[in-house]
Amino acid sequence: MSILNNYKSELEKLNVALPFMEGREKIECKEFALMHKGEKLHINNLGFMELPSEETGELQTVAVITVKEDDKNFIFTGQAVTDILTRVADIVGDDLDKLMQETLPIEMIVKKSKNKREYVSLKICDL
Repeated sequence: MSILNNYKSELEKLNVALPFMEGREKIECKEFALMHKGEKLHINNLGFMELPSEETGELQTVAVITVKEDDKNFIFTGQAVTDILTRVADIVGDDLDKLMQETLPIEMIVKKSKNKREYVSLKICDL
């Protein structure tokens, strides 16, 4: 019996990407936000992945999105956007797929923390 069989279920998780990511390129969240500063965008795909933190290496949940206005890219969001989108997903629950069909109107905003570090947040529009 192969050693791989002992770890098969955990290793298979590493091959999983969200279906809407296929055929698209990754773009950095901050870069995307700066390119679309002040624009209303529409999230049409939202999913969550467990990825290792660049700083600590520990697994963390990251939101992955696409927007209607850009069919070539997907975005791994930062912690602030992930936190907001996690709350959105919790609030709408089973209606998340319907919301993605209608799209979620947002504006991506680059902010500075108290430590002068830039990060991306978002504002939900049309409420």
